[in-house]
Amino acid sequence: MKRSTEELDRQIREHELTAYHHYELEPVEDTLLVDTTVGERTVRFMEIGADNHDDIPLLVLHGVGSWSVLIVEMLPYLRNRRIILMDWPGHGLSGPCEIPGASWLRDFSVSVIAGILDEIGIPSVDVLGHSLGGMFSLYAANALPDRIRRVALVGAPGAALPGAKPIMPMIVMAMPVVGSRVLSAGVSEETFNRFNVEALGEGAGAHLPPGVVTTGRLMSTRPAYPTSVSSYFRALIRGKDLRSEHALTPAQLG
Repeated sequence: MKRSTEELDRQIREHELTAYHHYELEPVEDTLLVDTTVGERTVRFMEIGADNHDDIPLLVLHGVGSWSVLIVEMLPYLRNRRIILMDWPGHGLSGPCEIPGASWLRDFSVSVIAGILDEIGIPSVDVLGHSLGGMFSLYAANALPDRIRRVALVGAPGAALPGAKPIMPMIVMAMPVVGSRVLSAGVSEETFNRFNVEALGEGAGAHLPPGVVTTGRLMSTRPAYPTSVSSYFRALIRGKDLRSEHALTPAQLG
């Protein structure tokens, strides 16, 4: 099993680098042990432009069940920035992580962001967050105002805005027992692409370079992915709705 996992991770890195190299980007990979509210967790990140010190770094945060290189098309426009792309615990090539329950989600996300900044030694950042990453970046902006200078949201920020609704596959993945089994079943490339169309919109990935979608599909087959990611969905969704306790108030958004 260890050898199989190592081979899987090698393939993931190979496809991931194919996507970055398509835009002549040379990311440097690193892994840190971060102290979070659910214990120490292994967090993997990619860094681009580490020598660019003219401006505050940019931290890129992906969504639940998603992966960092999905946003690669935007990175060429940010070549003058120092960019840090983090895999949430339980996602990508980070270590496993199960969220104990909904009440843990906000403090957990802030602890991961603060922990990675502490470990890298960065006083403050701008944040680019997609979906759940946007929701977590808003939590961090409220809890760590001296460390989060600006937040840019790509798509709806998870459950942070009242009235947001989960799509059906997310509702299924939030079901106890069923969710992890569905995520463990594995999917074909066609099914994986179909889910991404439903989650991101028709044509959203039409111009993605080689390697991006394959990276995401392979990451979803890592051993710890099903139990980790399903725990995020359970913390986000109750029944057919997003948990209202995750929404920010107008004052917090202001």
